[in-house]
Amino acid sequence: MTSIPPPPSFDDVPSHGVPQPYGGPPPGGALPPQPGMPRPPRPGSGIATASMVIGIVTLVTCVGGVVLGPLAVILGLVAARKGGFEGKSITGIITGSVGFLIGATFAFIMVVGFLAAADEDPILDRPIEELIDIPDDVVASDAASPSFATEEGVAASPYDTAYEAYAAEMNPSGVWDGIYEGAAVDTPCFTFDGAPWWVLQGEPEICDAAHELWWETSSSDPYTIKLFGSGGVGAAITVESIADATLERWEATDLESLTTAIADDFLPTQGVEVVSTSQLTLGGQPAYVIECVAPGLEHYNYYVTQAPRAYDAAGGSQYFAAHVYNEREWVNAWDDVTSRFEDTFTWK
Repeated sequence: MTSIPPPPSFDDVPSHGVPQPYGGPPPGGALPPQPGMPRPPRPGSGIATASMVIGIVTLVTCVGGVVLGPLAVILGLVAARKGGFEGKSITGIITGSVGFLIGATFAFIMVVGFLAAADEDPILDRPIEELIDIPDDVVASDAASPSFATEEGVAASPYDTAYEAYAAEMNPSGVWDGIYEGAAVDTPCFTFDGAPWWVLQGEPEICDAAHELWWETSSSDPYTIKLFGSGGVGAAITVESIADATLERWEATDLESLTTAIADDFLPTQGVEVVSTSQLTLGGQPAYVIECVAPGLEHYNYYVTQAPRAYDAAGGSQYFAAHVYNEREWVNAWDDVTSRFEDTFTWK
């Protein structure tokens, strides 16, 4: 009987001949890349992507670039150190640097603008005694604010009126985006000169315009005022058209009969006393001025005039009325108001 030799021991088999399990690594190391398998990411590629994204964000956030710009640069340098300078890390470094410079520039401009605004001295924040040197003993003790002034205080100052003091000291041209810069009152029918700190009201587009000087009162004994407040209108020039229906109601057929109807019938019903009526020219056209006494006003004139033609913007009207008044002479000079209106009024 032939004997069967024993199986060889593993000690007798060379190691290179030992079969490897299916799918196991070959001798000496890892598997080589196989076709269709993705390569492993390079070191630092994720950081490079973050650097690029943050760098791009810094370019569109302006001031945010001050913080995000350095972060993008740092991440870009870290990514470059790990995996070499590649496109994303370089992009992050460049955009982060540019974003930082843009952000720093905007931040500098904002700080300079803020400091400049802080140095401005708005009139509403300045006590009037700082403007016109009013002695302490003539400032109303019961005034709601030291920016309220009295007639005695203005008289003790180097100025004739409170308005003159404010306008001279504050140089209001261009203040508050030009609202009070004194631009002319301009409508499709007429124009007349403006004045600093006077406010344009009404509906100029239909030739009904009001030019007003605002002030608010604090007390009646003594009478105290604060210019450019919101309590009321202390002086005004208001021009409006007179509709044909009104002419018919007053049975007015010409300028003279219209003026008579206003002076004799209309104004007395409004609690206004007529002192005198006189003729003048307004914008080269005939006009009448009715001097009146009205409650609460130191001066009040009512002008009636006829335009050189009918204006479509005014509803086809050719007759106009103007109310010109002043509440206190020591606050605002009456002659300045009337002369500005009469001397500069011009028809279109």
